[in-house]
Amino acid sequence: MPRAIKRVVSAIDWVSNELAFHSDLNQNTECIPWVEAYEPQSEADLVIHRDKLRELSMTIKELFSSSQVRSSGGPILVLIGPSGCGKTTTIKVLLRATTVNDRKPVQIIEWNDDSLEADDFTQLEQFVSQVSRFGPTIRCSDVPGQEDLPFAILLENLPVSTANNIARFHRLLKNHHLRGQTRGLLVLMFTSNSSSKEGLLNERVLCPASLRSELGVARVEFNSVAPTLVLKALTRILLNREVKQMGCGAPPRLLLQQLSNECAGDLRTAINQLQFLAKSGEETHVKRPTCNVASEYPSLPSHLEQWKRFPLSFDVE
Repeated sequence: MPRAIKRVVSAIDWVSNELAFHSDLNQNTECIPWVEAYEPQSEADLVIHRDKLRELSMTIKELFSSSQVRSSGGPILVLIGPSGCGKTTTIKVLLRATTVNDRKPVQIIEWNDDSLEADDFTQLEQFVSQVSRFGPTIRCSDVPGQEDLPFAILLENLPVSTANNIARFHRLLKNHHLRGQTRGLLVLMFTSNSSSKEGLLNERVLCPASLRSELGVARVEFNSVAPTLVLKALTRILLNREVKQMGCGAPPRLLLQQLSNECAGDLRTAINQLQFLAKSGEETHVKRPTCNVASEYPSLPSHLEQWKRFPLSFDVE
């Protein structure tokens, strides 16, 4: 039964509600990207080299421990590496496993800019300034002492307008270093791949070596994921029980090896390609049933009979 449309609702709001309503009806596990659905939740599931995990884990603990001896100012960590090398996933897993002073867990606060607003750098500036100085604003009253929990601010996909506000961005980092909460870690993630946006928002411009030396910024560099580790991640996803229940046919191992070798160390791209190829039983488009073209050739009106052509002897589809 169709739902009644209220006159007080604007056209834009009504269209948005309709789209959200129908998307909720059709939403299922198959619609979720495998990159998000099967994101690693523990260190055992990560495909990063163990030495790199050890280095990043020790860096996180040193930054939190060194900040405790200061009266004010928070530490800063820079992660840099090619696209799809696991920077965001790795830092999340390690932060969840890190405990500080009396086994207090680390709260994770993310900023991931996907908007198209013109002045979104101002929003980023306000967000970082507020969280850095006053800590997380969302607290649970049933958890005593949560106001003292350590937290980490993850900045990924910075707004493009940041390139026009380099001085303000540097001032933002200095304010966090001087006036931020000592229990707050600011994590900046940069992609070393060459593209139009990443060329403007690279580490050399936003966080140069001179600024890192002045603020005592720690830096950890990631490498591309090795093909053997990419193959391990793809195999882990295919062995997942939910993937098997979807009825997705498992691609041959030779194809998995080809995906691992051709993704150039970009694990995200390899997983997206695997999700597309794994659905072997589904057609990407609906074919029209074959029919006899000659028997169903439509007759033309009398005034168009002179333009009549004989049907093709074969079906072009």
